[in-house]
Amino acid sequence: MHPDIPRRHELRACLWLAVLVTVLHPASAHASLFHGETLDAIANGISWVAIVIAPIIGIAIFWLVHILPKKIAEKKKHPQTKAIQCLCLLSLCFGGLLWPLAWLWAYSKPVLHKLAYGTDVDETIGHHGEAKEEKSEIRAAARARRRTRTAGQQQGRAVVMGDWKYDVISVGYPGPVLRGCPKAEPRNLAPGWVGFDFEAAFERPVKIINDAAMQALGSYDGGTMLFLGLGTGLGSALIVDGCVHAMELAHLPYKRGSYEDYVGIRGLEKYGKKKWRRLVADVVEILMDALRPEEVVLGGGNAKKLKELPLHCRAGENADAFRGGFRLWEKRVTSGHLRIRIA
Repeated sequence: MHPDIPRRHELRACLWLAVLVTVLHPASAHASLFHGETLDAIANGISWVAIVIAPIIGIAIFWLVHILPKKIAEKKKHPQTKAIQCLCLLSLCFGGLLWPLAWLWAYSKPVLHKLAYGTDVDETIGHHGEAKEEKSEIRAAARARRRTRTAGQQQGRAVVMGDWKYDVISVGYPGPVLRGCPKAEPRNLAPGWVGFDFEAAFERPVKIINDAAMQALGSYDGGTMLFLGLGTGLGSALIVDGCVHAMELAHLPYKRGSYEDYVGIRGLEKYGKKKWRRLVADVVEILMDALRPEEVVLGGGNAKKLKELPLHCRAGENADAFRGGFRLWEKRVTSGHLRIRIA
């Protein structure tokens, strides 16, 4: 054997031993790239972020998400925006459990509101979800109109009223009326009714009720009476023992539309007089079964197109509206001395 071979084996063994010692020898460990005060400062910053800043951001995001239904309702001019906003606030107290209900409510169609008031939008909400006029601004504008009466207003009043002498004014409004004020703009007239100060304009006391209710009041003789006005649409009012209830029966569902679609002017033009008369008789029968009035008064311009009146019905006259306007200011108007109340 060559004398250098044992030496080569020894040298190789020494190298392997050195590598093994190097690998197994414990090196000094470092937990971070930073040391001392720098490490403490970074730890303090992370603590502030986790304890203060992150919760604030989370609360802000939670709040923004929770007011989304209110923003959606304002954009869609939902008439129940205030109620949706209240539900959003309640949801905050219950940890967000009510938020899905508020979201669904904002996207739903207010069917019952439309039946009650004849509209499914809130006309007081602007295009950007802000109120067109706040209540304080309306009151301020009314005060300003009283203080600064323009010559144009006085001249306009003189043209309309002429030399009439009057003490009070009654207004029959073709739309929903709430607490003596128009609730929504009329569908078939120019806007400007909602928020208008009639007493300031006429300088007289003013009472406003639905036009069908006013004609019903003029037709009333006591008991329970249902009034149906056959005109452009279908006006309706119910009087029970002197209490006048203006109603929006025209928008209730009937067949493939609403009562107004069949017995209003559109139904008359679409179906002709013969079928329209049968539809009127059918609608009167349905409403009598539902409301149980002692009698029904059929008024409006198209009532004269009926050849025969349905059972328990009598025809009203346009003059009844004038009589109803006078009765608004009387305390007792019937033979039974009933006190009139506007619901």
